[in-house]
Amino acid sequence: MLGYYELTVGLIVLVLLFYAALTRKYLTLHGSIAGVVIGVAILAIGGIRWLIPLIVFMLLGSLSTRAGRKMKNAVRARDEADRGLKNVMANGIPPLVFAVLLMISSRNLWSLAYTASIASAASDTFSTELGLLSGALPRRISRPGELVKRGFSGGITPLGLMSGVIAAATIGLLAAGVDVIRSDPRLVSVAVVSGFAGDCIDSLMGDVLQAKYICNPGGRLVEEKDSCGGDARLVSGCRFINNHVVNFVSNLLAGFLAISLIIGLSPGWVG
Repeated sequence: MLGYYELTVGLIVLVLLFYAALTRKYLTLHGSIAGVVIGVAILAIGGIRWLIPLIVFMLLGSLSTRAGRKMKNAVRARDEADRGLKNVMANGIPPLVFAVLLMISSRNLWSLAYTASIASAASDTFSTELGLLSGALPRRISRPGELVKRGFSGGITPLGLMSGVIAAATIGLLAAGVDVIRSDPRLVSVAVVSGFAGDCIDSLMGDVLQAKYICNPGGRLVEEKDSCGGDARLVSGCRFINNHVVNFVSNLLAGFLAISLIIGLSPGWVG
């Protein structure tokens, strides 16, 4: 059961993060509120140790978003440093789902899934934000021979991929260090591999399934219909699948992939 001292410290940390997110404009007001609500739920279920990987992901994700901001603003039509409600939900709900499942079933498999889902979110954020700083143009993950413009969903670069691996490894090792998962090389490896796999799934879904529009007039290719400021024609993907849907699904799948991998590698280990 969560102790009074641990609850108090956790809430103070969340309040400080809420204040920093707003004043530093890392999150919008609605995004900040959603982050605190998810954080309180995680704190209540798993205590501070379960909150640490999520907080570290949020901090590192915000820093990576701000890295090379001027260059990114030249690539992107809008500043995406301010994270809104939908982004926080897409990255925060999957780990919360696995935390709730652990509370219900008391199976340690869910702690591995929790770790993998955060590793996936971190891997995707680092791949996207640091990949934008790559000197090489990205290539489509579904067609590696085809170059695409920077910021194109489904585009990958060596720098982005390497950053994604490092981010997933950071979360996996951190989770083991604070005892969210056991310090077992198999568990850590599965969390890292699944987290990076979630990043790759995100890129593939972004390339093949995410909606893309052509603005009329102008002929500009965009991923959000509202970005056109006028008429827009769907040219690829599914209308109801946007970047937030892709993030949510890939992070959730990363958690279930981790469970499948550990059972496949160690049939006798069921957590």
